[in-house]
Amino acid sequence: MVREHLQEFNMSDNPYASPTTTPTVPVAAGTMRIRRIGVLQAAKLSAVFNLLFTAIVLVPFMMFMMAVSPKSGAAGFGVLGLLILPVIYSIIGFVVGAIAAFLYNLVAGWVGGLEIELQRG
Repeated sequence: MVREHLQEFNMSDNPYASPTTTPTVPVAAGTMRIRRIGVLQAAKLSAVFNLLFTAIVLVPFMMFMMAVSPKSGAAGFGVLGLLILPVIYSIIGFVVGAIAAFLYNLVAGWVGGLEIELQRG
């Protein structure tokens, strides 16, 4: 049934279609495969995740390091880290996300995509 819906809308013609241009397909119970992941979208998502991780974990850690050792060089590194590390981690996340999505698409073409099971409400 799921394959009939996908064939009906022929969503595979434009792999770069945005959600606003792609017709809505009702979610049906069953197993589906993720055949392809958008490389740019995965890269952006990874960059934002790394930015959030930096804000939640590294920024408080750097502030703690600045408070614990204000006279050592760690305080200077803490200020520098607060300004630069979120940007660096986001750039690294963007690159790694793009590489991971590209490799997924390559391997999924050989062995098939990741299977997910959907269940209706």
